[in-house]
Amino acid sequence: MEALYGYFDALVEESGTLRALEALEAWGRQTGAPSADLVVGYCLFGLGRNGEAVERFRRAHRARPREPTLYALSCALTVTGNAAESRRLLGAASRGRRLTARLLVSLADAHLAEGRPAAAESALRRITPRGASDWSELVESAWERVRRARAAREASVRPHSGRRAARAPGPQGPKAWIWTGPDGAILLRVRAHPGARTSQVGTVDPWRGALRVEVQAQRERGRANEELADVIARALGISPREVELVRGPRSAEKVLRFRGLTLDAARLRLEGRP
Repeated sequence: MEALYGYFDALVEESGTLRALEALEAWGRQTGAPSADLVVGYCLFGLGRNGEAVERFRRAHRARPREPTLYALSCALTVTGNAAESRRLLGAASRGRRLTARLLVSLADAHLAEGRPAAAESALRRITPRGASDWSELVESAWERVRRARAAREASVRPHSGRRAARAPGPQGPKAWIWTGPDGAILLRVRAHPGARTSQVGTVDPWRGALRVEVQAQRERGRANEELADVIARALGISPREVELVRGPRSAEKVLRFRGLTLDAARLRLEGRP
């Protein structure tokens, strides 16, 4: 799998994403390898072709029903509005074996999509200490989604006297990666990857609701955070001084704030469109 991702990344640099995708699909047809469908599915998601991605994941899971294919398919189903099917798949798998940390996170997300934060929390509590350690960032992100869902539910039922309760500030929808804050500034959720070969803005992860950003700097002494602000500023065409880190200085998942652009303009620039 890692070799396939490396092959795809090299093709992207040489010929562009669409040509790389065509080459990978051709290789998959020639070899019949289920792993090709899995990688193609992830690439299609990065291009926003979610329906095609789901079908690729289905095909990969039918050919090789293992943890990686089940995780990809269950997450994709939840993102595309089929949380009930995702939950049924994971429920059937749990009857034959203990679900891994990644699959339990996927199950929690399915419950959250159906408005059941208590069930999501119950799923996360089934993760073993070893699983929580191996997938710490993924698990911590899932717990944060559960906390946000609980807070939103509590805010919606909290009694108030004479005045309409103010809506809690936050993203427009559970998977938003960029949104307008209550003060009019734009907020951006990113997933930082320090120590990369190059510094660049990547694609949006629709499952986490975050923009992938790679930086060459390491985490030490806040260098990665400084370079992260520079990379985002260059992509937006604004000064790095206008980009403020407001959440997650020591976490891989961070929230940045900036002004000077409309929400649509910022989204288009970060997605690589003029």
